[in-house]
Amino acid sequence: MDSGHGGVNVTGVHALAVSDTNLFAGTIHGFSPGGLFRSSVNGTPWTTASTGLSGTVTNTIAVRPANGGSVTEIFAGTDLGAFLSTNNGGNWTARDSGFAISAVNAFTLSDTALFAATAGGVFRTTNNGINWVSLNTHLTTTYVNALVINGTEFFASTPGGRVFVSTNSGGEWSQVSDGLPGNDVHALALSGTNLLAGTAGSGVWKRPVSEMITSVERPMSNFPKQYTLQQNYPNPFNPSTVISYQLPVAGSVRLVVYDLLGREASVLVNEKKDAGVHEVMFDGSGLSSGVYFYRIEAGSYVETRKLILLR
Repeated sequence: MDSGHGGVNVTGVHALAVSDTNLFAGTIHGFSPGGLFRSSVNGTPWTTASTGLSGTVTNTIAVRPANGGSVTEIFAGTDLGAFLSTNNGGNWTARDSGFAISAVNAFTLSDTALFAATAGGVFRTTNNGINWVSLNTHLTTTYVNALVINGTEFFASTPGGRVFVSTNSGGEWSQVSDGLPGNDVHALALSGTNLLAGTAGSGVWKRPVSEMITSVERPMSNFPKQYTLQQNYPNPFNPSTVISYQLPVAGSVRLVVYDLLGREASVLVNEKKDAGVHEVMFDGSGLSSGVYFYRIEAGSYVETRKLILLR
């Protein structure tokens, strides 16, 4: 297979999309800023297409005809937000107002809407990103790796090997992770009557969609049996990371990040929480690189873990 780099020095490709006769590649550490490139469909030569695009990693690209096909809308999701181009990547406009966290991991298109899987959950826009609506009710995570849609059935994957399903277009979510090995689920795809899940280190897994839809109707009684504070993901991180914890019973929770001198860097949680699995995003944008610690206090349970901010 031809590498098709055309002299452009890139170290990794995260996303590909075709728009008419143009091929777009989203990369890691490409030409600054943005790391997004365009070529003809044969892959050579490549030119930068990042004007107005922020971020060093382009995670996802989506293409949609508009105005009866007279305009092509191209959406790019980077580690710093969502962007729109209507001139084949000539320039980009930020379209991420309303995101809780800016990083966009995946886009999914429907006839009238664009959906984004982000580091702050799942969002929907019906006006090309001018306004976004959160679809995170009962989605017990804030970091979503992948998203696929089949009518009103939505499937989302998260770190920790969890998959969630919504049967009402993202209105409410239920976890359907039974049988998965616990590795992060980075990719989802629908194949016939099955949902496929691509994991980190454990290959591809499948489960019948009908089985998961039926399981939504059953009461969820699999609450954690003990208190747990998980290692943050990713670690090292820049600038944000996810911290998850489990509570066997409802109660007051205090989760705080400290620097090496024991000073509070950020209070992430300080309130009563229900029993179950919880996740919180820690944004270290205003902090310097280095080692930090996060500590949870829940009832008599106290635990501390280390995290590393690396710029």
